[in-house]
Amino acid sequence: MLDVLNLPSLKKWTHHLPYGTSDCAAMISLLYRSSCRLEVLILYGENLPEDLCALLQATPFLRCLSLRLMWKSEDAAIMDDILTRMSLTTPDSSAISGEGATTESLLPRLRLLDCGARYENAYPFTWDRIPPLYYQGQRWSLTLQSQAHESHMSEETALQLLQLVEEGADLRIFNVAASEDFLDNFRGRMNEESAA
Repeated sequence: MLDVLNLPSLKKWTHHLPYGTSDCAAMISLLYRSSCRLEVLILYGENLPEDLCALLQATPFLRCLSLRLMWKSEDAAIMDDILTRMSLTTPDSSAISGEGATTESLLPRLRLLDCGARYENAYPFTWDRIPPLYYQGQRWSLTLQSQAHESHMSEETALQLLQLVEEGADLRIFNVAASEDFLDNFRGRMNEESAA
């Protein structure tokens, strides 16, 4: 059905990814055929498609990306690649690459990235990719919502995330095990240790 639709006014798309989905080719085709300015994309289901980055390249006007999936260990590599591409700074118009085109970071207008892990052994991305996203990629207007467990990140990374929050980053990280804000919980533990 996606192969025949043409939706030039499409602004918000909620899409179920059934088990066994391996690519987004039909979705990408619809976006290019429709020439729409998609602003909200919500993907839910079982698999993270291997070509998710290609789908996101077809959505340069995206402001909100929500990924509600059953995360698997191999999914972190896909998300890490996306976060790395988002961390690339957008050069000024005078900076031209060797092919004669300006290189631009992925999802330049994104304001909300919402993805999480429901289980302790699953995580959507490597947490040490987040500081470069804000510092190198200058994504200070981006709100990041996710879920984490203490086993998902090192103490050093948690300290870097706390520093980001103090500098104005909007990080909303829910602690899976303790059912509370991850960074508030970590800050409390650090205060207790320093007071002891």
